[in-house]
Amino acid sequence: MSPSHAPRWIATASALGGVALVVGTACSVGTGEGEISGSLVLRDCGVAIPSYRLRPTFFGADYVTNPGSRDGEESPLVTIRVQRGSYRESFSDGLIVTVYAVNEIVRSHLGEPLALTAIGEGRRRLVDVTFYAQESCDSGYPDEFWRTPGILHASAGTLTFHALHAPDLDGDDTEISAELDGAVFTADRDPEGRRAELSGFFRFFYQRGTPAQVFP
Repeated sequence: MSPSHAPRWIATASALGGVALVVGTACSVGTGEGEISGSLVLRDCGVAIPSYRLRPTFFGADYVTNPGSRDGEESPLVTIRVQRGSYRESFSDGLIVTVYAVNEIVRSHLGEPLALTAIGEGRRRLVDVTFYAQESCDSGYPDEFWRTPGILHASAGTLTFHALHAPDLDGDDTEISAELDGAVFTADRDPEGRRAELSGFFRFFYQRGTPAQVFP
């Protein structure tokens, strides 16, 4: 099988990266609410939506031990998925938020807008956000293998956590709440033709338990 004909889930998994795979296959699902809206352009997919709305219905998070440490202290790493529907990422629209230092944010940065910067700029980042539009832009096997998956990374804007579950600090407070403001998502290739600008919020309660089933 040639790379251009690779199954859709393989192409998406590769683009989203290893952390996203953890979320997609083992996240604990919580009950929540949210609204994220803005604009979306995926020119090579024929998508131009000036009034885009995500309308998330699926909220999940996965806490793992961070292999690194900051200032000599280990801190959990959490990946958060806020998505329309409960399908795999390769068939849905949604956000993946990666928080690299949960304890530091809870202690010092709640209520503070955290700058979203492009990957590879050499700056220390507390958080990264990826937006995927795989429902809005079908790609991959079996029909639309010629289309590039609609996966964009935040390069500007802010994310503000108003609450974040930190199991090391307070295991009873399970709320996760954040506000996205003026976030600009682009792709390395054709950043003007593959672009989203989104703002909004999400709020849910983390529930420890059996991981979410990845099939609808």
